[in-house]
Amino acid sequence: MASGYAVKLAEELMDAAFQARWTEREAIGPVARRVLGAIIRRLAAGEGALPVAGLLPDHEPTEVAAAVAELDEFDLVLVEAGAIVLAYPFSARMNAFRLEPADGRPRYACCAFDALGAATLMGETLTIHSRCHDCGEPLVLRIAPDGPLEPTPAMVWLAKREDIRAKACAGL
Repeated sequence: MASGYAVKLAEELMDAAFQARWTEREAIGPVARRVLGAIIRRLAAGEGALPVAGLLPDHEPTEVAAAVAELDEFDLVLVEAGAIVLAYPFSARMNAFRLEPADGRPRYACCAFDALGAATLMGETLTIHSRCHDCGEPLVLRIAPDGPLEPTPAMVWLAKREDIRAKACAGL
C-alpha cells in the first residue's frame, strides 16, 4: 500500500530539539534515577498503577515524592491520584498496544514505537498486539530483544508532536 508519508530511519528523526530534551532529562538526580528504575522494573513486571508512597521503602517519603515530581517535570512519568500510571515505555492502563510476554500476563506500551523497544528493555521475546491506525486490521508482531522474529510489512508512523498538550503522555 502506497502512502504519502516519508519513510525515515529513527536517527533521521532525532533533530537538535529532540537531542536537547534528552540531554536535559539526563540531568535528573540520583534519587530520581533510582525511583525511575524501580518504576520501570515494576511496570515491566506487570504490577499496574504504582502508588508513589513506598516506591523506595529505604528513602523518606518526602524525598521520593520530590524525585517523582522531578520525573514528572521532565515528562518521564505520568502521575494521577498519587499513583504512577505511565513511565516510558510502559503504561499501567489498558490501551491499543498490548505486550504479551512469556508469562502470558499482558503489559501495555505507551505507543507503537515504545512497544517495539519493550522486548529489549525486558530482555525477553514479546508478542505485540495492536491494530493498524489506518485500516483497523489486527497486527501481531513477535519481537525478540534484538529485533523482529519474522519479516513484516508493518510500519510505525511517527510525527512531530504539536504543542497542543502540556505533556506527551497525557492522552493514550
